[in-house]
Amino acid sequence: MRTALDIFDSELFKGPHPPLVLGWRDDQLAPVVELLDPLLPGCLPNKPGKVITPAMRRAIAACARSLVVEALTSGSWVRYSRHKDDYRIPKRYRRGDNYYSWHFVTHAMDVLKEAGLISHQDGFWEPGGGRQPVAHATPALRELLAPVIDVWEPRGEPHQAEFIVVRDREDKREIDYDDTDETNALRAEVEALNDALSRLHLYRLGKPFPIELMRRVFNGNTSLGGRCYCLGISFQNIWAKDRLDLRLLIDGAMRPVVEIDYANQHAVMAYAEAGLAIPPGDQYEIEGFDRVVVKRAFNVLLNATARHKAVAALIEDLHSKDDELWEHSGLATRHRAECRPYAEKIVSAIEDKHRPIAEFFGSDCGARFQRRDSDMAVRVMLRMIGRTGRCPMPVHDSFVVADIDQEAL
Repeated sequence: MRTALDIFDSELFKGPHPPLVLGWRDDQLAPVVELLDPLLPGCLPNKPGKVITPAMRRAIAACARSLVVEALTSGSWVRYSRHKDDYRIPKRYRRGDNYYSWHFVTHAMDVLKEAGLISHQDGFWEPGGGRQPVAHATPALRELLAPVIDVWEPRGEPHQAEFIVVRDREDKREIDYDDTDETNALRAEVEALNDALSRLHLYRLGKPFPIELMRRVFNGNTSLGGRCYCLGISFQNIWAKDRLDLRLLIDGAMRPVVEIDYANQHAVMAYAEAGLAIPPGDQYEIEGFDRVVVKRAFNVLLNATARHKAVAALIEDLHSKDDELWEHSGLATRHRAECRPYAEKIVSAIEDKHRPIAEFFGSDCGARFQRRDSDMAVRVMLRMIGRTGRCPMPVHDSFVVADIDQEAL
């Protein structure tokens, strides 16, 4: 049987590809530098006489370590930018990452590629990021570094990271903002949540499972978005079924976890905001369509600025971007000629089922709803800390807690 990594080695993972995240301390990079040194060229590729400095060696090690961690945990290819403008981010977001710069990242990837330690593909389209190259650790690089790194070890530098992040709505770049009473209060809340999360003793399959620092990410300004995302690999980006393998050590005993979510959250918000009774049953159940696809299409409709843009986004997801969505669609192929009528059909079915809230479709209300649900999530976590002394682990509209905290949650 082929493993996920075998599949990713033989065919390019169809995304969406996670971005390159560094943030390793120099002591975390030292054993990687030692193993990589004998395999590296004497000079930078296409730069005759430009020797590889000690700082560049650490940058190469940082990229290599991140690629290996991603390959061994999710199997994913990793995207990064070769455009200088993408590295000109506000100072508040650069703290704690000495090697995330255009100079270090692009040259490090070139060295790893020339040394045959990574697979590399140029110009793959990324949502909100244009066309960016993607890279993947080869089996040789994974085998070389696996003995000296713990893939679940948290990055050493993100303790300096900015907890309140604002991203441009179009290109998704991190943008600066003025600190206000609101942003300072939001930051204080996230700091309190991170402090509580750091006191949890989380395990998976008998091994410690680190909890990375969490940030609230807003879309364009602090009135939109604001969901909590952990840096790097975390309980948020493993499969839901795998989260049930997590255990919390409480008073000397390993406790199983449960995950509880808000059902039909944004659909409920739309009906409530319209002053209408919420229809009985599951709002994402439509005969003839898989629930996974209906839920995705419903939320795409809320986030789009026009109906035709929602249809186009669904076509793109089915055609090339989202394997899970396509698999649940039941389509025989990923050709646009088949994806287009399917996307039109499911959008029409949603509009028919939810005619009372038609005004919300194509209205770009999704990010506004996300701000509301993220505020709800923060309040749930803070109240749970007050009640149990333990912070729930958030997965946007769901929470993972020890079984003994289920009733309180």
